[in-house]
Amino acid sequence: GGADAGDFLEALASEAGAEPPRVLAAYLDRAGAPAVAVRLDCDGGRARLLLARAPRAGQGPGWPIPVSLGWPAPGGGRQERVVLLAEAFREEQLDSCPRWLLANASGTGHYRTHYDAALRARLLEALPELSIPERVGLLDDAWAEAQARALPLAELVALVAALAQAD
Repeated sequence: GGADAGDFLEALASEAGAEPPRVLAAYLDRAGAPAVAVRLDCDGGRARLLLARAPRAGQGPGWPIPVSLGWPAPGGGRQERVVLLAEAFREEQLDSCPRWLLANASGTGHYRTHYDAALRARLLEALPELSIPERVGLLDDAWAEAQARALPLAELVALVAALAQAD
């Protein structure tokens, strides 16, 4: 016989001695990957980060998305935070306005990101500060957006050119 996602979750719970997070169950029951739209608004030295589940054809109701955020710390180094996008929209406050913000820090999240034009431009300037997996993630997401005609090809080409010049 075969096993399904429910069997996997039961086996995981019996081995771990605890229920697996509902986030894991949501990912096992759906094909594809969710998408997150990202916008950063700065005003008066503070920043407001807006995250929204981007609609994707055939996905049905949204699922919870653990979004890994990364941005440069004011005194050097890097700050990171993971937030759960459980509803259609989430707002986060940051103490200062970073030069850039990445919504898939480390590049290991199982979701697509769509940055508004202003934040995408900031990320292009910050490419040397991003890890190789983060750069690959940016390119992969931009390629998917271009294929879906959600990103102009000129912006994809600009990203490829910037990646070629990074470092």
